[in-house]
This record gives sequence, structure tokens and C-alpha cells, in this order.
Amino acid sequence: MQKVPVSLWTLLAGMLIAAISLWISHNHTLLPVAASQQAPLVDRFFNIMFTIAIALFIKMNGRAAFSYLAECLLLHRINYAEVLLVSSPR
Repeated sequence: MQKVPVSLWTLLAGMLIAAISLWISHNHTLLPVAASQQAPLVDRFFNIMFTIAIALFIKMNGRAAFSYLAECLLLHRINYAEVLLVSSPR
């Protein structure tokens, strides 16, 4: 069985993050009802900025979680059940 190239995993992760952030930014109810003619322009700008913020949030939290699991599992040779027990809220 052949290994999947890392570049393919990176591409799939990027596509997944982009899809999630686009979906979240277009399905939120954070903005009030439009009260002026400039409101649609401001709404579009806010959606673009919100999309970028969500993508960065997912990327940074995913990277932190991956680093934590990699350190616990690879460097210290702790099994997966112990990592979940330590990191889960009590």
C-alpha cells in the first residue's frame, strides 16, 4: 500500500478549511437589518473579513492541537487514551 503524499493532505486540508470558513461566513446572523444604501457594501466587506478570520482561527487551533498530540504521542510515547484522559475536562 502506497502512502498518500503530504502535499495532497495539505491541499485537502486547505480546501476543507476554505469550505468551512466560507460556509460559516455566509450563514451567520451577526449583522443588523440594512438601514442605508451603503449597508450591502459594508456587509460584503464584513463577510470577507469574517471569512479570513474564521480560516485563521481554524488553522491556528488545528495547528496547536496537532502540535500537542504530536508531542504527547511521538516524543513521550504516551498512548492515545492517556492523552484524551489528561486533556478532557473533568
